[in-house]
This record gives sequence, C-alpha cells and structure tokens, in this order.
Amino acid sequence: MGQKRKQQALSDARCELFLAALRQCGNLGQAAREASPGASGDCSRTFRDRRRADPVFEQAVQDALEDFRDLIRQEAYRRGIQGVPVDVIGPTGTVIGQRVVASDRVLLELMRGRLKEHQPVRRVEATVSSTVVQTTRNESLDAYLSSMSRSNRAKLKEVLEDEVARRKREEHSGTTAAQPTDGLEEREL
Repeated sequence: MGQKRKQQALSDARCELFLAALRQCGNLGQAAREASPGASGDCSRTFRDRRRADPVFEQAVQDALEDFRDLIRQEAYRRGIQGVPVDVIGPTGTVIGQRVVASDRVLLELMRGRLKEHQPVRRVEATVSSTVVQTTRNESLDAYLSSMSRSNRAKLKEVLEDEVARRKREEHSGTTAAQPTDGLEEREL
C-alpha cells in the first residue's frame, strides 16, 4: 500500500506567506506553492481545507483576491491613461530615447467599463418571415420517400405496417382508448 503524504503544518506565518503571494499573483495554486517551499504534489489542499473551516481565513483570501483585482485595475489605468515608456530605436539599431505610449485598446475597455455612454448596447432585432409553398401531400411525400435510401424506405414501410396492424387489432378488440401514436396517422398506402 502507498504511503499517505504528510501535509505541512499550516502556521500563521505560512498563511501570511500564502496571502501575500495571492495579493501579487491572484492564483490560489501558485500562492500555495510559494507559501509551501519544498512541498511536493498539490500543496493547495491544506489552504483549501483551512478556507472551508475558518471563515476569517476565507475572508482574508477574498480580500487578497480583491487586492489583486485592484492591481489589475491600476495597471490598466497606467497602460490606458498614463502610458508606458517605449524605447525609440535609431537607424543603427541602438536606443536613442524613449517615448510614452498609451494603449488605445486598454483605454477603450476602461471607458466601456466606467462610462455609461461607452458601454456596448445589446440590441436584438428579429424579422420573421415565412414562405408557404402549397404542394399536395402525395407530391411532397413522394419526393421525400424518393430521397430516402432503399433500406430506410423498407424500415419505414415496416414501421407503418406495424402501426396499421396495431390499430386494426385495437378496433377489432373494441379498445378505443387513445394510445400515443408518435404522430403517425393511418393512411391508405
């Protein structure tokens, strides 16, 4: 039998390492690995168990995740509004200076998220039209049957014959209770 892996003890210091890492990376698994140096396998189980058992720790995890979301917001603001420095390369391939470039795409996403007039409008329009082609039942049935394979036509014929025979048996036995017919109607063949 295999040995059960021993979990590292979950000290307060280790919990703080986990929360600090979570604030920076926003990933529970990565934060657990960073707070568990030398651990092998899935080290996030210990933290998951603690979150289930301790509502205070669970709230601390949620706060750390919100801190990470704040980092994302700050970075989006920096890239979309303030811009980021970009090297300017001269004709000889050397850096001759820097310029600040803001990301139009990030700015647009910030505008969509924060400014009501720039939020996408979801409008659904539908036009329903139908064309009814009047054909006789025999023409459409013949066209449909002629497009079927020979084996499928034989199977369909067998099913219809069984249904007609079942209905005749019911009529002769005096049973008039409505039975589900799967939409099949008795037709002259």
